[in-house]
Amino acid sequence: MAPWNDTEDRQLLLSVISVAQVNPNWEEVSKQMGKTKEAVRQRFAKLKKEAGEITANGAATDDGSAAPPATATPTPRKRKSKAKSKKATSDDDDDDEGTPLTKKTKKSQKVIKAEDEDEEEAEA
Repeated sequence: MAPWNDTEDRQLLLSVISVAQVNPNWEEVSKQMGKTKEAVRQRFAKLKKEAGEITANGAATDDGSAAPPATATPTPRKRKSKAKSKKATSDDDDDDEGTPLTKKTKKSQKVIKAEDEDEEEAEA
């Protein structure tokens, strides 16, 4: 049987901790390590995640260290086309025809009022 390497040691400890469902006292651990409570907790979470990736991938280098994790490429979100949104609104009853879809600002109300006055003057 091959000798244990650092990755296997770490994986063993993390497996025992997860199976036993241990909830460490981070305050005590931080005192023993000489680090902050949050730093210890975050490092443990990172090690646990890395060990889970190694187990899931079964990937490790020849020296026993973890292979670099594969990064997933995020998929861009698809935008709704304007044609679809117009179609959806045209299918509705036209009871609200003439009703503005958005709230008008004071500036836009002034512009509309000025345009109405210009039209009235042109008609007179």
